[in-house]
Amino acid sequence: MDVIKRQLSLWKILIGALLSIISFVFRYIIIIATKLIGFKTSSSEIRFIKIAVFAVAFINNALLLMVMSANFEFAPTLFDGKYSDFNLDWFIDIGSIVVTSMMFTAIYPLLELVGFGGILYLKRVAD
Repeated sequence: MDVIKRQLSLWKILIGALLSIISFVFRYIIIIATKLIGFKTSSSEIRFIKIAVFAVAFINNALLLMVMSANFEFAPTLFDGKYSDFNLDWFIDIGSIVVTSMMFTAIYPLLELVGFGGILYLKRVAD
């Protein structure tokens, strides 16, 4: 039983990290696509990127995760998840994935800085 709990918690951590990675991939796609649009001012370009990245991250990390686990009685064939309300089991199963995703999202900018900084440093050393 203890092994199963450890495996489930590992899956929750992996799913949370995967959600964050998908959000960051979408962020890079949005930034590249925005550069191709060609805004007249830099501030309008940054504003568009900010709103688009927020919308995609919110949909990916909040709405999709909650809707996929929802059990709506009025649409049983469309939403046949396990939880019809927020209860203790929902917080244990789904809430832990949300928190893991939030923690990974908070740590990722630091990892990105160290990673890209390390790449630049290695390029300088090699040059």
